[in-house]
Amino acid sequence: MILVVGAARWVGRSGSGASRRPRAWAAHKPEQSDRVRAAGAAEAAVGDLRDLASLEAVFYVAPAFLPDEGGVGRRVVETAVRAGARRLLFSAVIHPALTELTDHATKIPVEAVVLDSWMEYRFIHPALYFQNWL
Repeated sequence: MILVVGAARWVGRSGSGASRRPRAWAAHKPEQSDRVRAAGAAEAAVGDLRDLASLEAVFYVAPAFLPDEGGVGRRVVETAVRAGARRLLFSAVIHPALTELTDHATKIPVEAVVLDSWMEYRFIHPALYFQNWL
């Protein structure tokens, strides 16, 4: 199974259109289940992601300006490792090293814990989203 964390938001929904559709998408609130099912999920996991035994991969998209993103991201990676996930895709920001931009700097500790894990990984460093130009 592939789990998409943050699937109720537009990045999570659009980033999961790979050749293999995720079987379960995680939503933070119960009312978001219908939204992720409408986007193609066979299942919508809501809440604290307790049923992790069958994970193959995780696509982690943190909400913008998440307080303690470093800690939250570290726990996502550690949980994925404990669950036996083999791959992790992390949607970061274009330049995490721009530490004067708080939302950029908070990605650094998440990337560090991913680098220290045994998982295969990819970082997405999106520049400007297309709709920003419209």
